Amino acid sequence: MGKCMVAACQMEILMGDLEENIHEVERFLKIAAKKGADIVVFPECALTGYSVRSREEAELLSITVDSDHIKNFAKICHEFQIYAVIGFIERDGAKLYNSVVMLGPNNFQAIHRKIHTSFVGIDRFVDEGNIPLKVYELPFGKIGFYICYDHNFPETARSLALDGVQLICISTNWNEQAKHIALALSKVRAFENNVFIACADRIGMERGNRFIGLSHITNQYGTLVAQAGEFQEEIIFASLDLDLADEKKIMVRENEYVDFMADRRVDFYHKIIK
Repeated sequence: MGKCMVAACQMEILMGDLEENIHEVERFLKIAAKKGADIVVFPECALTGYSVRSREEAELLSITVDSDHIKNFAKICHEFQIYAVIGFIERDGAKLYNSVVMLGPNNFQAIHRKIHTSFVGIDRFVDEGNIPLKVYELPFGKIGFYICYDHNFPETARSLALDGVQLICISTNWNEQAKHIALALSKVRAFENNVFIACADRIGMERGNRFIGLSHITNQYGTLVAQAGEFQEEIIFASLDLDLADEKKIMVRENEYVDFMADRRVDFYHKIIK
């Protein structure tokens, strides 16, 4: 266990065109599988677009996690023996969530509802996420996942790291304001937790927002091992040995090291662990 091929799919998303976006996700999912990916990450709101203008529009674009669309993705994942992380607007009764679903062979399904919601785009009209962060043990490693703005809070990745995560998959919709920080965030989160990170962003214009691409994959030290450009659709790949994330000691020189997990002093962090 540990060695795997990780992919991040950078795609253009058509605002409000559920059928076309679903078709494109299916197409890219099959391409990633045929090129040997064990897991592929898609952007936030990959099925719908992000720049939603009202709760009513969000409701029209929402689907349930047991919808035929999700079931069809699950069938593809089973057929090609691949895991996929896909962003969508989830409807659960009267509630709406900015969600990602992780699907895999043998009816594997896990859901994350965005925990941190800003007053931007779809997040203005959805309910706050209510599912605890969790690490999933897949055949090739221990995987966690979350969405865009969740990445800005160090506690999110640290919580997964404390639960033994090896690879964090992140679905994003970064616009131009995030360009100066997008890559830096992942480098720091990977380094401070000694975990691998795979981040899928989108490209294109949408209701005045330009999205910046720059999808990427890092190793456990925060070094970029794959990166997409700013303007084109593409799938990036990286072959990773996820077991390396279990070694938390970073050697400085012979017989000297730092360990960001063991060296923590939680007795001094009372304000942030309430």
